[in-house]
Amino acid sequence: MSRITRKELEVKVDYINHATIRPAENVIGHIAIDHYSPGMNPYQYKLVEIMENGGVSELTSCRMTIREFYSYLNGIVTGLDMMGHG
Repeated sequence: MSRITRKELEVKVDYINHATIRPAENVIGHIAIDHYSPGMNPYQYKLVEIMENGGVSELTSCRMTIREFYSYLNGIVTGLDMMGHG
């Protein structure tokens, strides 16, 4: 298996923002990656939406490994494509 990069995750999230007509920058309504790396814990990634006053609303209920997160994003992209939002 090849290594998944942060850039690959960002491309998928950018696509989700574009397909759902959300801001492309870190402003209210933008969907972003929340990466938290507490030591050796592999569960580091979450999907969030930027809210007012710089806060975030979590769109995923738990943190995922980079592979799990990549698969999760692929599922969203596939669903959007099937609905004709690409």
